Amino acid sequence: ARSAATQHPEAVAGMVLVDATSPLQPGLEEPMNGEQGIVDTDTITSSIGLGPDLGARPVVVLEAGVPFTDAPEGFEKTWSDLQRQAATISDNSVHGIVDESDHAIPMRNPAAVVAATSAVVESIRAGNTALPACPDELAAAGVTCAGT
Repeated sequence: ARSAATQHPEAVAGMVLVDATSPLQPGLEEPMNGEQGIVDTDTITSSIGLGPDLGARPVVVLEAGVPFTDAPEGFEKTWSDLQRQAATISDNSVHGIVDESDHAIPMRNPAAVVAATSAVVESIRAGNTALPACPDELAAAGVTCAGT
C-alpha cells in the first residue's frame, strides 16, 4: 500500500495500515519467502523510502497489543517504533494499539479495522478534517491511541 501510494499519490485518499511490516525493519535485507510469494524488500525500500508523504490525507496505523511469540530481544520495541514511524506519512494520522490482539488483527479484532476505516472515510468525506487524537469508534473497538 505504501509503495502504491508513493508511486501514485493522486490515487490515494487515505490509508489504514494494520500492523504493517516496514521496509526499514531489520532482518528484511534479503527478499523473504511468504505464503503469497517473494517480497522484494530492496525494491520496496527504494520505491518508498520513508514515504509516501500524504500531507493532510488521513492515516490510521493499527499495531498489535499482544507481543509476537518467540520474537528476538528488542524486536517488540523496534516493531513499535516502525509502527509509530508509519504514522508520520501523514500530518493527519492516528497510531492505535489494538489491546487484545496479536499480529492477526483482522481476525482477532475485525471491529478495530472497521473502526479505523470508518474514521479515515469520515475524515475524507469532510474534506480531510483532522482526525481526533483517538476517534471514539477506535476506543469503542478496544484500541488505545498512542499518546492518549
